Amino acid sequence: MSTLHTTQRHKISVGNRGSVRLRVVGSAATLLLGAVVWPLSDARAAEEELSAGSSGDENSQKRVSAPSDSLPAMDTIVVRGEKTERSIYDTSASVEVYDERRMAAVPNASSVSDLLKQTPNVVDVGIGNDLPTIRGIDGSGPAQGANAFLNGTRPRMNMSVDGRSLTYNELAFGPQSLWDVERVEIFRGPQSYIQGRNAIAGAVVITSKDPSFEWEQAVKGAIGNHHSSQTAAMISGPVVEDQLAFRLSVDRQRRRSDADLTAYAPVGDPREIEVTTSRAKLLYNPAALPELTSRLSLNHYDTQAPQNEASSSLRFESTRPVFKTKSTSGIWDLEWEASEGINFENKLLYTNFSNHRLTPTGLQSADIDGRELQIEPLMRFGADGDTWRGLAGLRYFRGTQDEFVNFNAYYGGVNTFDDKTETASAFAELSWALHPQVDVTFAGRVEREQRKRTGGSGAVNINFDETYNVFLPKVDLAWKPLDGQTLGAKIARGYNAGGAGMTFVQPFISYTYDSEYVWNYELYSRHRLKDTRVELTTNIFYNDYKDMQLPITEGSSSVIHNAEKVETYGAEFGARWQPTRDLAMFGSAGLLKAKIKRFSAASGAEGADLPRAPAVSANVGASYLITPGLELSGNVQYSDAYYSAYDKDPRGRIGAYWITNLQLAYTFAHGRATLFAQNLFDSDKRVMTYYGASQNVDYLSEIRRPRMIGASIELTF
Repeated sequence: MSTLHTTQRHKISVGNRGSVRLRVVGSAATLLLGAVVWPLSDARAAEEELSAGSSGDENSQKRVSAPSDSLPAMDTIVVRGEKTERSIYDTSASVEVYDERRMAAVPNASSVSDLLKQTPNVVDVGIGNDLPTIRGIDGSGPAQGANAFLNGTRPRMNMSVDGRSLTYNELAFGPQSLWDVERVEIFRGPQSYIQGRNAIAGAVVITSKDPSFEWEQAVKGAIGNHHSSQTAAMISGPVVEDQLAFRLSVDRQRRRSDADLTAYAPVGDPREIEVTTSRAKLLYNPAALPELTSRLSLNHYDTQAPQNEASSSLRFESTRPVFKTKSTSGIWDLEWEASEGINFENKLLYTNFSNHRLTPTGLQSADIDGRELQIEPLMRFGADGDTWRGLAGLRYFRGTQDEFVNFNAYYGGVNTFDDKTETASAFAELSWALHPQVDVTFAGRVEREQRKRTGGSGAVNINFDETYNVFLPKVDLAWKPLDGQTLGAKIARGYNAGGAGMTFVQPFISYTYDSEYVWNYELYSRHRLKDTRVELTTNIFYNDYKDMQLPITEGSSSVIHNAEKVETYGAEFGARWQPTRDLAMFGSAGLLKAKIKRFSAASGAEGADLPRAPAVSANVGASYLITPGLELSGNVQYSDAYYSAYDKDPRGRIGAYWITNLQLAYTFAHGRATLFAQNLFDSDKRVMTYYGASQNVDYLSEIRRPRMIGASIELTF
């Protein structure tokens, strides 16, 4: 049964790098040994206990899984972002799942960026051209800023809200609100075989709340330093009892950047960051057809933000360009539960969006107007415990963009582009219970994409028309010796299509670049330890990239080329522990190595690290219920050193840093109040630098994370 139908039913019913590397290797070996050997020995002990007690002790099985202090069992993490619902023990992907409870424990978690910053092997530097890296892979794609605009590049990170994938500008210049969101799932590693376009680095799947058949109302207000504020409201309830329900929500967040920027017309103050998210939903479950569920969603998104929050320099002047992004989308989900083991659904989606780059008069302004259409029918069959279970689906996507760029400074005129993408794909996943303890899963996606991009100016033109065909398989083998114990291995392929670009300075040229591919190999384990309230997860990965799209500097222009071979490898470890009713603890760590191995177009880059790929990253935290209703929660994040770009320039080296976040929350009968601090100790470490030369003068711009202190109150009725 799919998530939509299940949810609806429920609501009706109720320093030294050398030494650091040595320590990292030792720690990794220890963690890996513990993650594998300890749970296996624990499983053998459990089997022996079961065997000894099978002759007459009916409670022997319960004693295996019950914690020694008789506390309620820990909630099992449920994963829904791969188009089906399954537990973490049946999921091979390296995924962080943030449900309502976990999001509430994150200090001032108001946007998805706040969660990405908590996730090891993910580096999020905030608003701007550079999207988060996942396992060292730049989510922005091969180019940023004007290069991305002119070259029509695509992101490598797929972030979707209720099934709609966001555009690059929505990801770069507007925080995605967590108000009235049910869950966020962050997948590390290629997700192309199931998510489709723009998912070679990973995916972020956001699910908003559905209408309820009981009345709900909520309002929220928050305020903090940096002129930050949040105002939000929600109302939901029945229109026709047990058949038709609605939900309305709106959220407005504002803050002022710390960057030293100068006001100018037509923008005003470019430091102002504003985002408004509005959503309306209808859920219909006719009494005459209880197996049918229909949901209609209307979403509107409006944001304004500077191009980035770097310090001013010759590269990023104080009159910083400002991006205004708007999108309106309609989503119709239709589901039919044909029988207990088979259900069908269809998603129809239409989006209209616009992006405007505002600058002082005479400088390089830009406008984009676009439309997207997506249709995705899907069938699921089987259930947990069945010998065969899986899904199959189709997807059709069509996107068009009309682009206008005022690039007089470069081309002596304006540039207009017409960009069209049409994608058709078929995908399927089949799981076979080869043995009561062994599952084999086969998955694959066949995709055909046609990309057309034409336009330019009198100086240079693009006339690009290319069709890409690709097969993206996945094979997964899982062994489950006991309930709550999984060991597995998987192989999957990822992909991002090629494209065309043009240079900025004379001699003006246009060029093309090829698709990029990756083979992803992973070992994984999931363990719930016997007689404890401890859960461990491990993913060990090796990614072999072919023809990765990377920018290089040729003369004074940035040009995208394909690097023949890039490797990334490492691991992610996670742990949850609830020793008492009042205390919950967690920890996660990432190990990463990301190297350019062969790059004939830029041989000097061979051996360089990929940007924003720290060797070690970690996050540890806890939440403690001091008294009924009063909870203290917090976490400490660590990132090892990394480079801002792959050119090995010491100006781009970012030193290791720690960030501490803390929150005190009081929950009462009709609401919740919090006091929070992000970057509690006001770390002034850089997280990103931009450097180079302009007019023969060197420049350096830096991004830091300022301390954020504030309070919020949420009232429910």
